Amino acid sequence: MKLNEFREMIGIDVETAALQLRVSKACLRYWESGVKVPRPENMTAIFEWSLGNVTPNDFYKLPALTGFHRRAAGYPHGSDCSPGRAASARHVNGYRQELPGQLSILDLAEVSS
Repeated sequence: MKLNEFREMIGIDVETAALQLRVSKACLRYWESGVKVPRPENMTAIFEWSLGNVTPNDFYKLPALTGFHRRAAGYPHGSDCSPGRAASARHVNGYRQELPGQLSILDLAEVSS
């Protein structure tokens, strides 16, 4: 999500956002318009201020993944959205590993026995 999109979503003006991020209004406008990219320490402040909704990647014009690039990145052929794996797990060396806070079927079997 872009910085200005988040700011507008939460309903605050440029001046208030600039005060909360401890930068000038001009600086915030440069970031929102893409004229300048925040320094790493400001990127961290923006990420924390937006509760993770605005990330460093949102400040760069990255091309969309299509065709070859999507398959090279691990996206299945023809998929538009995701690598095709559940968000609750990752696959390492062919084995499914649950992410923190998620119970697998094996965990449930252990709990019930």
